Amino acid sequence: MILNHTEIAKLVTNCLTVKKRENGRTEFIRMTDKQMEIYDRTKFPGAHCDPCMCFDFLYDGQIIAFEFFPIYKTSRNFLSFDLYADDTMVHSLFTYADAEGERQFFYKFPTKEKRRIRLFLPFSVGIELWSFTLDDGSHYEPTPTEGRKKILFLGDSITHGYDTHYTSMSYAATVARHYDAVCLNQAVGGYIFNADMIDEALPFDPDAITVAYGTNDWGRYGADEEKYREAAKSYIDKLCTLYADKHIFGLLPVWRADEDRRPERMPFEKVYTILRECYAAHPNVTIIEGGELVPNLRPFYTDGLHPNTIGQHVYGLNVIEAMEKAGFKK
Repeated sequence: MILNHTEIAKLVTNCLTVKKRENGRTEFIRMTDKQMEIYDRTKFPGAHCDPCMCFDFLYDGQIIAFEFFPIYKTSRNFLSFDLYADDTMVHSLFTYADAEGERQFFYKFPTKEKRRIRLFLPFSVGIELWSFTLDDGSHYEPTPTEGRKKILFLGDSITHGYDTHYTSMSYAATVARHYDAVCLNQAVGGYIFNADMIDEALPFDPDAITVAYGTNDWGRYGADEEKYREAAKSYIDKLCTLYADKHIFGLLPVWRADEDRRPERMPFEKVYTILRECYAAHPNVTIIEGGELVPNLRPFYTDGLHPNTIGQHVYGLNVIEAMEKAGFKK
């Protein structure tokens, strides 16, 4: 059976809106209109990508299939769809966003039995999807969300998911899977502290928030410590005031391999000092030392800045440990 747009929308989680496009295909949106207007105006197409979004449903059939097309692309040409049966990844379609890439997803389980399905969408592109197909006569229903924790992820490209080849193994998705949380990942590659991006009308009420900006600001402000501090403080103050009753985790930037090649910028340790001071002004913030989250070794990175698949997963495990120690329990 082929599900219609309304039926598809009921099975997708970790996004704000499931939109029916003019061509009848389905698109997934994680930003408010206010946020998207700013991102589109300033040319950040990554805001249209689908990090941490997934189909999450109970299903007793064998076949899961659909067609898709990348409608928004980032600088990363690859993409993946990761399929979990209960808590085990059983399949991943790794392909490319250019003309050489696959445009169909198909998987058939060897037996018919009731399973929890989680099918993670790509972090690196925004897609339109159609012809979502399940077994004729099978039973399916959305996984209940009642009682599950809610986590809001904020940040730049690393929180967005760069550069894991398995979209479900980004640090944000790793944290969300650990807590079995309903989450919203609003990170955008290349972005900075910008208080205007905090939408007071966001229709998502999190139990916890992680914030991981700061490394792109180091490039933006160079040696100007005061401008860096002003941007960081403005964002952090607004966020922590708006969510004064929430547990916020301030993730300091991860290690960068190129620090010693940027003598025109402030020492990276100064970035840590500024951010510690800004976060420490708010009692609801737990500071997590970013330099300790990923091994300070190039084999854990693709380019000396973005963690690779193993780097992202280790990052997530260390964030989980820090959140648990701070009292945010599974």
